[in-house]
Amino acid sequence: AALLGRFYALAPDEPGYLYTFNNIYGSSNPNPQFNSGWLSSPKIFLWIIYSPAKILNLIGGSDILSIRILSILLGGLSILLLSSMRQKLTKTNRISRNFIFVFYFIPSIFLWTTLGMRESFIIVEIAAFLVGFTLLVHERNKRGYILLFLGSYGLLSTKNYLWAVLMLATIICSVIVFRQNEYRRKILETLAVGLIAPVILFSS
Repeated sequence: AALLGRFYALAPDEPGYLYTFNNIYGSSNPNPQFNSGWLSSPKIFLWIIYSPAKILNLIGGSDILSIRILSILLGGLSILLLSSMRQKLTKTNRISRNFIFVFYFIPSIFLWTTLGMRESFIIVEIAAFLVGFTLLVHERNKRGYILLFLGSYGLLSTKNYLWAVLMLATIICSVIVFRQNEYRRKILETLAVGLIAPVILFSS
């Protein structure tokens, strides 16, 4: 990430995300989101998610390296989330953690989670949603509600058509298991926290 510097040939749309980062905290004229994939994202959402990179930038890091480091940190966070879900789903170590790492070393995934684009945000948001869903099914704890909501709202704000696909899958899953009385309350809670609440917040 550091050695690439201002070399953008590996990701020609990276300058658009850099432009958004450099201008989102300042004037909105011209629209700082216009040249990137953040066009439909709420501005306050971008303020929050880019705040760690902004801090790095303010203490002396270059703008491009700051957003790349943020991307790398989010990739690492998604690995931690998926590893925690793996521990919930198996009582043995037959499912190796290495399977998770192998996914992140697929060349395209490795590249996307190193450069300053939005793929790392998408990956960590989907991971948060899946881990939150798993926690609700197994334990119904507060961490599950928080991850489910953050993952859903984040994905809706980042790439809404991927969110629509995830919600369609969630609804189909809910219809299938709703017949089982033991899961009905959990399904209703999942739809309320993972579907309805993010839509209300995003719309507002």
